[in-house]
Amino acid sequence: MQSLNIEYIFQKLYKLITEGFSAGPGTGEIKNFVNIVDNILTFIFSIIAIIAITVILYVIVRKMEMSQEKAKKLSRPLEADIEPMRKNDRWQKVLDHVYSQNPSDWRLAIIEADTILEEMVTRMGYKGDNLGEKLKSVEPSDFNTLQDAWGAHKVRNKIAHEGLNFQIDHREAKRVIALFEKVFKEFEFI
Repeated sequence: MQSLNIEYIFQKLYKLITEGFSAGPGTGEIKNFVNIVDNILTFIFSIIAIIAITVILYVIVRKMEMSQEKAKKLSRPLEADIEPMRKNDRWQKVLDHVYSQNPSDWRLAIIEADTILEEMVTRMGYKGDNLGEKLKSVEPSDFNTLQDAWGAHKVRNKIAHEGLNFQIDHREAKRVIALFEKVFKEFEFI
């Protein structure tokens, strides 16, 4: 059984259209017909190309607009009414407490830093009855230092619940304050 050679058929049709009709009668009519069909197809494909280019440009522009909207949306909680604290106000008091030689001051520094953190998170628009609930509502991709905030807050909770029974050394107190500082610096809050 012989197979059908499509390429051969197309070559013969092409040769017939371009060369074959030129030898016979009515050659001018066929060439005119071929020219008209060629012009119509050129016009149709030109319109399709213009429409395709327009659609592609629209999609590119719309994608850029959506990216900008998304960036604004993600940064909105961070920009919303957050005024950077002056470096020499409450944060300086926290630092003074943590660098004192009195262990009670170290605890006080951690509690005060936690209070500052809660104010910052509240100003960012996160909701909850306490700092723990607010931190739970934070999207990790919006808050790079979220784990640092949790670590520091957990130490503050131990101080608040255990009081003087919670033993903390100077090195640990400075480490916890460094966690708070890392969080505040991410959002330019200090």
